[in-house]
Amino acid sequence: MTAAARQDQPLEALALANEIRLARAGLRREVAKLPADEGREHLAGLLDDPAWRAGGPAATATVVGVLTWPAYSGPVGARRLSRRLGIGDNRQVRDLTVRQARQVAAWLRAERRNRW
Repeated sequence: MTAAARQDQPLEALALANEIRLARAGLRREVAKLPADEGREHLAGLLDDPAWRAGGPAATATVVGVLTWPAYSGPVGARRLSRRLGIGDNRQVRDLTVRQARQVAAWLRAERRNRW
């Protein structure tokens, strides 16, 4: 590896991180501007897609963080849900098992949310 390549690596990493951050912010805004039911359905549809979970803009986001995107949900409620489903607070979307992703999607699609 040349000295120039070593100097470019941090800049490339920053550019990639910024690209991911901007994509995640755009998706967050997209979900937040939808009515609550449509936002939940949109997010549930994304969670059902294994390709999106693995490589989408929210792949490295935590599940708790993603659940706070719709306007109806706050961090406390999202954390309670993740614990109720047996998902750690710091679990990333890309690390969800198929079963866990289906559970979160099913909860998002439920017409009536249970209050704890």
